[in-house]
This record gives sequence, structure tokens and C-alpha cells, in this order.
Amino acid sequence: MWTAYASVSSTPEKRRRENKRKLLIVRIDAIGDFMMFSSLLPYYRELFKDYEITLFANKINGSLIERLQTNHTIDNLILFDRKKSSRSILYNKILFKTIRDSAFDAVVYPAFSREFVGDYVIAVSEAPERIGYDGDYRNIPRNFRKKTDAYYTELIPASPGIMPEPERNKEFIERLAAQLGSTISATAYLPIFMPNVND
Repeated sequence: MWTAYASVSSTPEKRRRENKRKLLIVRIDAIGDFMMFSSLLPYYRELFKDYEITLFANKINGSLIERLQTNHTIDNLILFDRKKSSRSILYNKILFKTIRDSAFDAVVYPAFSREFVGDYVIAVSEAPERIGYDGDYRNIPRNFRKKTDAYYTELIPASPGIMPEPERNKEFIERLAAQLGSTISATAYLPIFMPNVND
């Protein structure tokens, strides 16, 4: 069952002790990049099989997520509305409080071209493990990203040079698995289908 916001009252530290371990995956891309990433979700389920997995995704991908039937690979969904975020302080306050109060044990932001809002989600989560991709500076200036890099407990190194987005997604999950002492061969990493006019 998808959840937009969680209702919580106790502290994050207390909920971490009492509940099942929880993972937040952050992918706020537009349809094209998200579609390429979505085929990797089963590998995240494999790697974090003992976790309750929540996906933080761009609202415009809501129908695509349903069509991909990711309900067997993720447990919860938080949809991010860029327009509301740019206009409403209250929206952002509720959204980021929800993320913090959800008491995630680990947060993963596997985008090669990270955005500040994604890095900010990492920071406000206060998760013990905060993992990102040491990618390019397309969306965040180099000097500023030096500051947001500090939000992470670990950055997965990226291969130099130009690489197609599906290959980047594959590289991240395989290197993340290796860092966690596991092995994953992401053979099915290409998009399953193209979005339709309703997405």
C-alpha cells in the first residue's frame, strides 16, 4: 500500500529500536531517467531483502510506478511535488518532517547527477547510513557540492568518462553491493517499456 506521509509521534531513535529496519531510496528524476532506473529496483530488494523499502520519487512518475508494478519491490512511496515545493513552505516543512520522523536506518540516493533537494533529503533523514553517488556537477556547482558531500556517510565512486545512464545505474548497485559485502550482477538493467501519453 502506498503511503504519502507517515503518522508518527515517538522519536526517530526509539522507532529504530522498535521497528523493522527501513530504507529510503531517493530518485526524483523526470520520466526518462526514472524509467531507466526503475528496472534496477528488484536488485535493491535483493540487496536490502530484510528492509522495509520506501521510494521517494517525482510525482510525475506516479502512474509509471504503478504500471511497472513495483509494489513487489518497494513497500511505500513518497511522491515529491516540485511545483508545491517551490511555492509552499508548509509543504516542505511537512514533507521533510515526515522523512525525518520516519526514522530510516539507511538512505540511498543513486543518481549520477545529484540535485540539491535530493542531497537535502539525505541530510534531514538523519539516517545512520547515508549513501550517494560521487557523480558529476551538472546540477550542483562544484564548490557547493563539496558541502553537500558531507551529508553522506559514504559516496560510491563513479567511473570516469561518458557512460550511458543505464550503465551508471548498473555500476552503482553493483558497487554498492560490493561495499556491503555482497555480490550482485545487474543483468536486467535496461528499461522494460516506454512511457505512454498518460505518464
